[in-house]
Amino acid sequence: MDDKMKTGHDPPQMTSSSPPTPTSSPPPTKPPTPPPLTPTTIVKSPAITSTMNNVVESSPKDLPDDAVYLRKELGLLEAVAIIVGSIIGAGIFISPKGVLEYAGSVGMSLVVWASCGMVTTVGALCFAELGTMIPESGGMYSYLLEAFGPAPAFLYFWVSVVVKNSAGAAVVAVIFASYLLQALFPDCGAPLDIPTKLLAAVLICFLSWLNCVRVKWVTKVQNVFTVTKVLALVLIIVMGVYHLARGNVQNYLHPMEGTNWAAPAISAAFYQSLFAYGGWENMYNVVEELRNPSRNLPLAIIFSTTLVTVVYTLANIAYLAVLTPAEILSSNAVAMVLWPWCRGHGDVNMVLWP
Repeated sequence: MDDKMKTGHDPPQMTSSSPPTPTSSPPPTKPPTPPPLTPTTIVKSPAITSTMNNVVESSPKDLPDDAVYLRKELGLLEAVAIIVGSIIGAGIFISPKGVLEYAGSVGMSLVVWASCGMVTTVGALCFAELGTMIPESGGMYSYLLEAFGPAPAFLYFWVSVVVKNSAGAAVVAVIFASYLLQALFPDCGAPLDIPTKLLAAVLICFLSWLNCVRVKWVTKVQNVFTVTKVLALVLIIVMGVYHLARGNVQNYLHPMEGTNWAAPAISAAFYQSLFAYGGWENMYNVVEELRNPSRNLPLAIIFSTTLVTVVYTLANIAYLAVLTPAEILSSNAVAMVLWPWCRGHGDVNMVLWP
């Protein structure tokens, strides 16, 4: 019995055909080229790659090839401007009283100002070595992260935010409020503590709100304040040069008389002066954006700290050329003491405001 009778179906017919031809896969395509970076592109630092739920620390060698880096747009001139703008602040207008009080003499106070400038230069150059070894934005956080791991870096970051930077902002706000109140109410003498602190608190809240609302407004306010500070120092120096040229050198006849050589007093004088030199470390928060950091970073440090040291020393020479030590020690706002003096001397007004 054949197969058809057994199954009731025709048996499968064997047909001869050519063997199947293997299909060729299409050639691999290159991934699309990412768009070029623009000033509005959101970038991430290679020190930290953030996700929605966690933070992963990594170094540049651990990042994938397509990681986004900060653009290197800062040159030597921009670096010098950042450092000078960060250093020159309220300290030069309030620290002269403390330095003179603890130093005890005119000559020693000037020695302290010049010495603190050299100390600042040495410290900044040490950071420049770290900046060239670890060219990442983040400053001290990046260096601690690379050397000791995430825990010390995290602790330093939070202590800086909660204690260090907050205290510095409070001091600057109080200084600004003191100057503003003395300018608005010159006949009332030194402002009281409560109004000064209330105005300082309002200023801090206002600037915090401004940072939250519009960053561009903050940059404009910062630029205005920076130009104002530099112009104020230039006017003070010109005033002092004019006063010295007229032969008013009484405070410099015996410059070292009354010097307090006690170690605690000298240390306190240095501390008061170093407060005015603070801020140079802000450059290391943007070192990743600096072109050729191995060359430009040390040069920027040397140029900027030298310039600030000269300006600060000349400003204190001008203070002591115009005012007596007793007048400087009697006010927390040294620059405000100069303004009534200038208004009462017509010859100085003709030089500064012809």
